[in-house]
Amino acid sequence: MRRLLLALFLLLFLTSCSLISSDETEPEATEIAPSPTAVITPTIEATLPATEPAIPASQQSLNIWFLTEISTQADSPGGTILAEQLAAFETNHPNVTLNIESKAPSGQGDTLSYLRSGREVAPSILPDLILLPADSLSTAAAEELIYPLQDYVSPEDITDLFPAANELSQIDGQIYGYPFALSNIGHMAYNPNVFTDTIPITWDVYADREQANFFFPAAGPSGAELALQLYFSAGGNILSEPGQPALEVEPLATALTFFSQGRDQGFLPSQTSNLTSLNETWQAYINGEAASVQTVESQYQVERNSGIESDFAKLPGIEAPLTPLVKGWIWAISTPDPARQTLAAELLNWLIAAPNIGDWSLAASKLPGRRSAFEQWP
Repeated sequence: MRRLLLALFLLLFLTSCSLISSDETEPEATEIAPSPTAVITPTIEATLPATEPAIPASQQSLNIWFLTEISTQADSPGGTILAEQLAAFETNHPNVTLNIESKAPSGQGDTLSYLRSGREVAPSILPDLILLPADSLSTAAAEELIYPLQDYVSPEDITDLFPAANELSQIDGQIYGYPFALSNIGHMAYNPNVFTDTIPITWDVYADREQANFFFPAAGPSGAELALQLYFSAGGNILSEPGQPALEVEPLATALTFFSQGRDQGFLPSQTSNLTSLNETWQAYINGEAASVQTVESQYQVERNSGIESDFAKLPGIEAPLTPLVKGWIWAISTPDPARQTLAAELLNWLIAAPNIGDWSLAASKLPGRRSAFEQWP
């Protein structure tokens, strides 16, 4: 649903921008190579709780599926730490062998496709514990590819989740997954030498600031997502009363008017029409063209470590700051066998322990889903 709406917003937004800037000759966008990810690898001491879990005497195996973007590979950010944590679990569970695989998060041959086809073809190789993109959780639950976690995760672990993570974990009031990390936390990065006081919470006030301008990738998906956030900020809904996808004219007009007026004021420079990615907007920022830019937590954290003088704030909205369209990665139990669910839950609770998520997320430059893990960051 969200992908469909973003595509629709992108089409509407690009069309609107074309009309706004039809009399202008825009320079061609320069493709900017993404900055290399700085990986911090802290030393970890893998320790399990003193109470030993009851493990069957016979040898058992657990199948765990990671994603290609989050894995135990040494070249994956935080991968070495994940591998050490899994090795520690095996050491403390000598009768358990972990079988690790990585699957694509989307597209042909993605995780859900394998889960569906494997039911009939090769059920023995299907995962017991699986890492899913957050936007796949509802589909997986509806198709009974994963199972509720209420009986396997403590209430304390649930209340420790950030509100956005808690919302991602639930389908119709039931806990189906435990958020490992959050992504797409949209916000603003700005030059503190240009703006020395608090950033306003509304765009109209911010746009009136002297020297204020804002760069965002108007020709890319992140720009469409910003338009969707403004649409929500204006009170728009994405579903009609019968539950069908729909857009409301008035909030949509309000959102698009912001872009039109911002262009006329010079607050949204004309070259933003050609920007397609957050990497391109960041390049304009470090070149000194932009006083403020749209960014997300992963980019800001990596780029901030490069020594750029910068600060951050919530993205202003129509009447209040914009609410990020948060995404992330979520652990779920995917075996229907109760005994294997119990064993998979032991591994799940080991991986989501605050010290373990804290160590991994810091090394991977990803925001953990739970507060106590984030509190362990230096």
